[in-house]
Amino acid sequence: KDTVDIAAPGVDVMSTILNNQYKKYSGTSMATPHVSGVAALLKAYDPSLNYAQLKERLITTTKPLAALRGKTSNGLVSAYNALMNETGGI
Repeated sequence: KDTVDIAAPGVDVMSTILNNQYKKYSGTSMATPHVSGVAALLKAYDPSLNYAQLKERLITTTKPLAALRGKTSNGLVSAYNALMNETGGI
């Protein structure tokens, strides 16, 4: 709980594999791209954000979920909240 700031979908995430097929994978390798994608989207939306500001925005705009209570120090990454700089909600 004290070391995980942001949660992201990471269980049974569909991924492409060889020969135009798909397979479900789980773990941080599946969750990390969600957070990285929101960070890239936010940086493209507001290029003036420095590293510390970007990190702070990602953390403070997470979506609280009851299922994550006690598992993360914040909540689920939210592209909408990050772009709108809204805490909680959607």
